[in-house]
Amino acid sequence: MTSTPTSAHAAADILQDIREGVMALTLNRPARRNAMSAAMLTTVRDAARQADEDPAVRVIVLRSSLSGKFCAGADIGTLSNPDPAALEHHFSLLTGCVDALRTTSVPVLTAVDGDCLGAGCALAAASDIVLARADVRFSLPEVQLGIAPVLAMMALAPVVSLRDLVLWSATGGWFSADEARQGGLVSRVIPAESFEAQVKQVLDGLARSPRSAQRHLKRAARILGTEQSASLRDQLMPEMLATATHPEAQAAIRRFLDRKK
Repeated sequence: MTSTPTSAHAAADILQDIREGVMALTLNRPARRNAMSAAMLTTVRDAARQADEDPAVRVIVLRSSLSGKFCAGADIGTLSNPDPAALEHHFSLLTGCVDALRTTSVPVLTAVDGDCLGAGCALAAASDIVLARADVRFSLPEVQLGIAPVLAMMALAPVVSLRDLVLWSATGGWFSADEARQGGLVSRVIPAESFEAQVKQVLDGLARSPRSAQRHLKRAARILGTEQSASLRDQLMPEMLATATHPEAQAAIRRFLDRKK
């Protein structure tokens, strides 16, 4: 894309740009390796909603400005306050962001060209198309802090096999781009040398397609996929709050934050 942007602005940690039908949301928080803050989740959520109202937007692309890092997950600092109300507010921002990406009427493409952890995996799972560079790694590492990644599991469940999801969540270890594709999190794995060219090719095709067709395609995908009910979320939110407020989890979070000082 080489033309002058039709609109652009830079938030503190997310760069937003619209040109030639493509809304680019670029994670840009190098000091925290793109760990998702409340403000970043709000920006992505609101941008996805904006795309519904802006006829100039044909496709959303999520990517990173950092070499070798897509997203380090949720900002652990937001979990250091064990107050359930504060935690539920942050957790609701994540689920709202996932919902907005899933329900926006335009296709969402996530281009993963660096390590993708936790909430980054949730963003990918909420996208319609995920292109991953062959050398990147994925992880759901929350269990290493004594936290069950309940909300990440909820985000991944519609697209990932349950067996893979439990394995990734219970171990917290790295899994490859190929394993992510086999499990259903990634659409296509692309060699590093051709990654940018193939991302552009897919984006160009999506930006040229009629918006009405994409709207109906997304509705069909939601019908074909697993619809998650409000009652299911009502059951899972207490589990997430319980695991995040447990004394063992809070102690592990404090140790993690102390190491980062």
